[in-house]
This record gives sequence, C-alpha cells and structure tokens, in this order.
Amino acid sequence: MNVLFIVPRFHLNLRMRVKALQDAGHHVSVLALRSLNGLEDYDVVSPYVVEEGCVSQAIRHIFSNVFGREFTEKIMYIWSVPRIRSVIYFLQKVRPDMIFVRGQKNMFTVTMSFSARLLCRNVYLLAQTERYCGDTLSKRVTLFVLKYIIRVRGIISPLENICSQAHSLYVYIPFATSVPERIRYISKSGPLRILAVGKFQKRKDFLLLLRAYKELLVRYDITLTLVGSSYDEEYEHEIVEYIREHIPSDAVSVLRDVPHVDMEEIFLQHDIFVLPSYAEPAAYTPLEAMAHGLPVIVSDTCGTKCYIEEGENGYIFKSKDVISLKRALEQCLGNRQHCVNMGRCARKKAETHHTTTVFAKHIEVVVCERNI
Repeated sequence: MNVLFIVPRFHLNLRMRVKALQDAGHHVSVLALRSLNGLEDYDVVSPYVVEEGCVSQAIRHIFSNVFGREFTEKIMYIWSVPRIRSVIYFLQKVRPDMIFVRGQKNMFTVTMSFSARLLCRNVYLLAQTERYCGDTLSKRVTLFVLKYIIRVRGIISPLENICSQAHSLYVYIPFATSVPERIRYISKSGPLRILAVGKFQKRKDFLLLLRAYKELLVRYDITLTLVGSSYDEEYEHEIVEYIREHIPSDAVSVLRDVPHVDMEEIFLQHDIFVLPSYAEPAAYTPLEAMAHGLPVIVSDTCGTKCYIEEGENGYIFKSKDVISLKRALEQCLGNRQHCVNMGRCARKKAETHHTTTVFAKHIEVVVCERNI
C-alpha cells in the first residue's frame, strides 16, 4: 500500500507511525509545510517540504513586522496554507492509495483535505483533540462536511477517552513508540533524578514544576533536568531567573535543543518523568518515557493521560496546582521500590499496547473496514 501523510511539520509522534507502516511492508511518504532541522529525526523518511502560498507569506510578513513573532505564529496557525500547485504536483507524483491529513481547526486542514480527496478516495484525518467531538451546531456542521462533502473515511485519534464517546467517524489507534533493548534500573541509593521535556513556553508550565521542586528539595535527595527548545524568550528568561534566585545551581540542569537521537541516553539516565504542562492536546514524550521504564506524572488536561493508570505506571495531578503536583511527586519519592515497580509497569504497557506492530495492525483493520 502506498501511504501519504500531509502535516504542518514532521512531529516526533509521526516518525514512529511512519516506521510502523514501513516495517509492515508499506511505502510511506510525507508532505510537510515546514521543517525544523536538527530537532526532527528524518532517519525513516525525509519529508517533501512545500513553501507557504503567496497569501500566507504576505500575511506572515505583515503581522511579524507589526505584532511580533508570538502573535504572528498564532495567526499563521489558522491561515497558513502551502502552495496548492506544489501539493497537487506531489500528489500526482506519489499517487497514494491512502492519505492521512493532520486534522486541525485551520485552513491547512480544509485545503489539504479537499486537495487530497480530489486525487485519492481514502482520506483520513489525524486528530489529537476533541475539536470534532460534541453536540454543538458548529461541530455537527463540521462533521457533516467531513463525512458527506469531503467524504473522509475516518478520524484517527490516539486518545481512547475521546473515541469512546465520539462520532462513528472516530477510530482509536494509540501512538506507537520504540522500546529500547537497554533496561534502566533505579539505584538503591543516591538521588532520584526527575526529568521534564518540552518547549520553553508558558503552556508547558516549567515554573510550576520548579516551584514544587524547590519545596521538595528540602526533604528529598533529588535532582531535576529540564530539556527544552527555545520558543518564548521571555518565559525562558523567567525560568532561568527563578532557578538562579531559588534553586542551588548543582540541583538543576537545563539542556537546550537536544537532537532526538540523543534523547534515549537522557531518558535512561533519569528515574521519574514529569510533564507539568496544561491544555496539552496529545503529548508524546510521556509515552517515550514509559518505553524507557520511567513512571510518568502528567496533568489532568494532558490528552495522553489516558495512557496513565493511577498508581500503576504514574500519576495524574490537577493542572496549574502546585500542591497537587507536589503530592504526585511525593508518591514516587517517598517509596523508591514503588517507583521501580511503576517504571516496570510503564515499560510493559509500552511493549504491549504501543509498539509499531500494534499500530500497523490497527491500520490494517481500518483499511479492511473502511477503504474502498
């Protein structure tokens, strides 16, 4: 089968889905609107990157000069569209049997879905939020357009809690990850090492973690590593200043722009993974941490909290609540053996529910049931 993914960028959670289909014998191509060289891993496929269309480029230029980068990115999330001629050319060249379009509430999804449907009968959306769920008029209209006008075959989501109560178009297919052969063990002595990964932006809420960590540092032998990429310079500066003013320099490390190929070693050097962010649609790093044998702590507004079984492979805390986060961390820090057991359960779940083989089988079932 010839499969094409059309996405804004080649996100890490897409890499393993591509590899899963390749390992199952399918040919996979990726068309992307932009590339983040150095932060994206192209070892399985190199995306065909198309430029923004002339209108999108003009909007970006005007807004960046007037309002600055952060506001412009919010606008371009809605209005950014690639050159349609380049997209059609690539579709005709690849001639896919099946197309997955990243489903977002913007012009990219609308234009790419229509373009894909012109040349392929089997088009699916990849959705990571509840944007198509619910009984509001706007969502009913959206689903009608998707099903009867664009005629998508389904909406693929990695979030089981959404699919269980959503429209029949929804299909639950969990994220895929790779489970390393190396197994990490928490040492019987020495500090417990906490890891957090994400962009330096307000929504990732590193400051919340730092406030909880500051209080816990008085009672526990722990270290903290923040791995992030620059996004919001002002917020990144707040993080650096908070560390300088409140936390000993040898108790926290900040690593910037780490290539994904180096992340395995970092995961294996830590004992607990925390994603303190709020309003997180479908974070992938918690699953990577699980695959490396780390218990995972996420907020109740993280989409992939559905992968966490409370007290079995991690904990879920109330977003933006430092006391709730501190309590979740203490559940791990207060019992080292419990932490070890949760890490084993986390790895086991990744091995049984989130391998590339499992993902490929899910896709093949969808093909049998829905493709023409």
